Amino acid sequence: MLILWPVYLEDTERELIADVESALLRAGISHKAAALTMGVDLSLWTRQRAGDGHVSLRRLARLPEAFWREFIALRAEKYGITVLPESELTRALLLVVALASDKKMARMGQMSARKASVA
Repeated sequence: MLILWPVYLEDTERELIADVESALLRAGISHKAAALTMGVDLSLWTRQRAGDGHVSLRRLARLPEAFWREFIALRAEKYGITVLPESELTRALLLVVALASDKKMARMGQMSARKASVA
């Protein structure tokens, strides 16, 4: 029998609520706007965030993409996964290609220098 499971679940729930709140803040969405978008009364939303009741995934799904981008990034970070916006990902890939190209060019220069010294 696993006795610590309920404690772990409560910690996970608190962590999820904290990430929801952080994602709203980072996305620039007020709690009032979030409650309105989700179709719940602000006082109910306040109680749910405090652990009185549950937060509905169906209602969270109504929040805009800006919330979900932030929430997913926060959750991924906890599992050691890096999530980059598409523009940053493109920039990172271009940097990798440039570095690889520089190394290839350096190797070609070394090979040319060796050939010249042998001749």
